Amino acid sequence: MFENRMDVLVERFEVKTWLEEPVKNLSTGMRKRLDIVRSLLHNPDLLLLDETFSGLDKDSAAVFRE
Repeated sequence: MFENRMDVLVERFEVKTWLEEPVKNLSTGMRKRLDIVRSLLHNPDLLLLDETFSGLDKDSAAVFRE
C-alpha cells in the first residue's frame, strides 16, 4: 500500500524525475512539491499547513487544491 500511495502522489505532483536529485539542486517550487508529497504519504487524518501555496506555480497549486 505504501509504494502504491507513493507512486500515485509522485505522478500526481509530477516529481518522479526529481526523486534522486540532491535537495540543494532543486528549485523552491520543486522542494515545496516534494514536501507536500512527503506530508501526504502516510495519509494523515489532519494536515496543518502554513503558507500552503507559497513557492508553488499556478498548476502545482491547482493540483494540491484537488
